[in-house]
Amino acid sequence: MGSRNSIAAAAIAVLIFGSLCGSGCASAPSDEPAIAPLVTPRAPGEPRTAIWVSRWDYRSPGDIEGVMEDAASLGVTEVLWQGRGEFDAYYDSPIEPWGEAVSVSASGPGFDPLALAIRAAHDRGLRLHAWVNVFTLWRGYEEPIDPRHPLREMPGWAVYGSDGKPEPASPGYRWANPSLDAVQDHVIAVLSDLAGRYDLDGLHLDQLRFRTMEAGGRLYPGDTATLQRFARETGVASIERPESRAAYRAWMRDRITRFVQRVNAEVATDAEISVVALRTPAEARERALQDVAAWLNAGLIDHIYPRLNTPEPGLFRDAVGDWLEAVPADRLTPGAGLHLLSEDEAIRETLRAANNAGGVALFAYGAVFESAAPEQPQTPADLTDRLVRRQALRDVLTPRITP
Repeated sequence: MGSRNSIAAAAIAVLIFGSLCGSGCASAPSDEPAIAPLVTPRAPGEPRTAIWVSRWDYRSPGDIEGVMEDAASLGVTEVLWQGRGEFDAYYDSPIEPWGEAVSVSASGPGFDPLALAIRAAHDRGLRLHAWVNVFTLWRGYEEPIDPRHPLREMPGWAVYGSDGKPEPASPGYRWANPSLDAVQDHVIAVLSDLAGRYDLDGLHLDQLRFRTMEAGGRLYPGDTATLQRFARETGVASIERPESRAAYRAWMRDRITRFVQRVNAEVATDAEISVVALRTPAEARERALQDVAAWLNAGLIDHIYPRLNTPEPGLFRDAVGDWLEAVPADRLTPGAGLHLLSEDEAIRETLRAANNAGGVALFAYGAVFESAAPEQPQTPADLTDRLVRRQALRDVLTPRITP
């Protein structure tokens, strides 16, 4: 990570001590450069207004231009543009298959969404961060169409339970085992490819965590290889006792921290590295095994976006306060769940509660604007809610003028 490496080196050992390719897939990258001039570097103390744009929000080059025009009209400074969802790619990747939300063909949609998004953002003076889901392997009940997807080609990367069976399919995400070197190697390769071929203003890491490790009476990961490695590295031979389970969680947290260290050391980029976090530092660390405040304070990452999805402005304000006790204000941009807010005053109060931090991030584009997402709700009430949100945001935020 360029100049950040020297800053973080002395802190890495302290952080660890205190806490406890893959398949070649899609078409070859285009020879056409995905180059647009980087926008002016951020001035010290400059507030940011960010917006998350999901992989479902665009289907065509016209959609991409429309998203950036909407973002600029709202006063956005940072576009958090989803380029990876479930070990797939929403750009022309030599490593992972195309994401099915934009193309079910192995040859892709006929354009590079990320390259167009970077150009469209920079043309309007917006910074673009590639939003990358890190450890989510797949979503839903259906298997990937492309046989080269890691879920099909590398089934051992999935999380297996103590019953020897893979994590069952559900409407939500299935996870890759974050402790596996092969999984970490693969994601590092993806991030290095993104940083090396695209003029990004940031790499925005989401799902850089692990959810509950016990469900339905089974332990996850509970496979023999992972448990043997845990025993070998910690000296804890059994996980039957509560203190042993706690040690296992601490070890898994350390493995995720090790991945963050590798990003810092191995991904060559001067782009900002940011992480999406749970509601509070303690919840992130204990529930999601992401020691994100420690990562930032050790110089391993540059910025934190805690996603504070709540309809209650008071709860949002309290969570911002928890974060401000743990990290510097200018390294923090709290995320407001606009999909949960439909009253003008609640939106304004939530934005005001973010004033003490380094700006605000809006979750998400489809909650504010009409989107290409096929499942975006379109009832009269939904259309009205989006209109109310747009009006409230435009009253508070300063629109950016397209150069």
